[in-house]
Amino acid sequence: MNISEVLQKVKAATGKEPRKSGNDFQCLCPAHDDRQASLSVGQGQGGKILFRCHAGCSAGQITERLGLHLADLMPGNGHTPRPTPKAAVKTKAVHKTMADAAAAALWGAQQDSPGATLGPCWVYQDAAGEPMAAVQRINLPTPDGQKQGKVFRPIHRESTGWVTGDPPGLWPLYRLPSLAEAAAVHVCEGEKSCAALVGMEFVATTSAHGAKAAAKSDWKPLAGKAVYLWPDNDAAGEQYALDVAKILKPLGCKVHKVCLPGLPEHGDICDFLEAIPNNEDWELTKADLDKLVATAPEFTPPRAEVPPRAEVPPALDGEASMVCAADVEQKQIDWLWRNRIPKGMLTLLASRPGLGKTLVGCAVAAAVSTGCDFPDGEASDVGSVIFLDAENPADTVLVPRLAAARADLRKCHVITGLNVTTSDGKKVSAGITLADLPAIEKAVESVPDCRLLVIDPIGSYLGAGTDAHRDNETRAVLQPLADMAQRRNIAVLIVAHHRKQSSGFADDLVLGSRAFTGLCRISWHVSRDDTDKTLMLLTLGKTNIGPRVDGWSFRIDSDPPVVRWVGPIEQDADDALGDSPGRRGPDAEERGSAVDWLASLLRGGPKPAAEIRDEAEGAGFSWTTIRRAKDALKIVPTKDGFGAGWRWGLPGSYEGAHEGAHLAPTHLT
Repeated sequence: MNISEVLQKVKAATGKEPRKSGNDFQCLCPAHDDRQASLSVGQGQGGKILFRCHAGCSAGQITERLGLHLADLMPGNGHTPRPTPKAAVKTKAVHKTMADAAAAALWGAQQDSPGATLGPCWVYQDAAGEPMAAVQRINLPTPDGQKQGKVFRPIHRESTGWVTGDPPGLWPLYRLPSLAEAAAVHVCEGEKSCAALVGMEFVATTSAHGAKAAAKSDWKPLAGKAVYLWPDNDAAGEQYALDVAKILKPLGCKVHKVCLPGLPEHGDICDFLEAIPNNEDWELTKADLDKLVATAPEFTPPRAEVPPRAEVPPALDGEASMVCAADVEQKQIDWLWRNRIPKGMLTLLASRPGLGKTLVGCAVAAAVSTGCDFPDGEASDVGSVIFLDAENPADTVLVPRLAAARADLRKCHVITGLNVTTSDGKKVSAGITLADLPAIEKAVESVPDCRLLVIDPIGSYLGAGTDAHRDNETRAVLQPLADMAQRRNIAVLIVAHHRKQSSGFADDLVLGSRAFTGLCRISWHVSRDDTDKTLMLLTLGKTNIGPRVDGWSFRIDSDPPVVRWVGPIEQDADDALGDSPGRRGPDAEERGSAVDWLASLLRGGPKPAAEIRDEAEGAGFSWTTIRRAKDALKIVPTKDGFGAGWRWGLPGSYEGAHEGAHLAPTHLT
């Protein structure tokens, strides 16, 4: 049926003319004593008729009162819906709040499953803690004794309100704001399991859309961290752990897999906690899980089989090629930016995520493409720039940033992939890596005035068969790139990430093997100023081809973001980064105060842990700090028999305790 026929039936049943309201019609609902015109009638994709009764009547109840069947609401049935013009653009309904969008998703589900109800809603935030998307669970009517039927509906925020569907681009990780300062992050499958781990005082996260959608989320906030995977006990869970590990390894993460003993088929951390005796015993269960984490083996995904690019010829007998030093024509170094970026060689630019190293690359490219001076007054060798950029889409990020830096876009080029011909003659686009260096060099050759090649980040272009932490494998990929830079006399700027840990030398912070700093003639590092958090520092690490020069400070402003140079600085990278903090925790003064406070509290004898927690909160100490103080004092929790609460006492203070008292047992061995 079409919508006009349905509206006529509604009018006949209620005696009231439907009233146009936006794209829908407001009517009296025939399924209940309606005096408020609480029924909305609209048309969905393909001509399907949609009912929404704000009083809660289902589509089945409404069609029954109209003498129709649910099938009559579908296109067909002797009627052909009016085709949608090809040029028409379908607009999404925009809702004022997240709750309104969730209600709309429920109403849509109720059209097919009358009686569906809202389940939990898991909110995903941006780095600043603002809600930007959510996954709404909808519980479907399910016969008694069967597993609860459910569907999930994504919703996200746009500039005008909330709409259904996935957000543009990648999803953020769940509980993103809590991940920034954590040295170790625990990853599980699903928001419910994530909540269980958070309840055990782990910093935990997951990705949206379940086990098969790891690639739909942005995992870069975990770069350089220790990551512990808690897979479900089934094939999908193991595959999810494998998919996540493959994403995290190029980000410099040290990945471990936690294996929960005794899990049933399809079981997860929630099932594990429910199965442990006295699982309400937080202290006991937490100790068990900590032991599992401490012994979790490192998890390395199996290396993919990479077909050889070409047959390697057998070794040949021959003589070494040698030249006398007196016969070598000596040449001066040709500089793109004097004493800072050489031509014909590799230069490294590294930092933690989000500090502006990509923007520095855009600023250098802008100077090269326009011939403008660099910030120290040195003239640039004007020419073209080629980008290999795996993290910044050209249309929405990279090119707008180049334009903001006032680069000559006619002299900036982006390699987006590799065009290949399949065995059946079809031309397709594939991903490109440094294994495809001949194609990259051909692209450089096609731009005769190319002066600079920017590779951002280098880890994304090493290829699936290369372990970035193995020196020989990394050198095997980078040396041909260095040879190409020399042949073409172009500067190659490779962008890399810093690891999380601290080091006395800035170059030791670069993720991966020492081949990155070994093959690069000069290394630069970006860091944040200790006293002015809006000021970034570009400082010199290694140089073995020129004098040591000043660094340069800059700020990032405007939208799109752009580098604004401030002035020279005398610091080098070791000064700026050598004492960078590693794992965060309470400072020594706070820890010492907590130890003194706890020792004083327990001098009168053991106290219940719950009472200590309440008093610690009143004294201004976090429970995590107090637990560290407990370990420093070598306090072993005890219980007066099963069912009783935990008690803390100083060593030697348990004499005369109740006969049933016992030290904390360990469930897992």
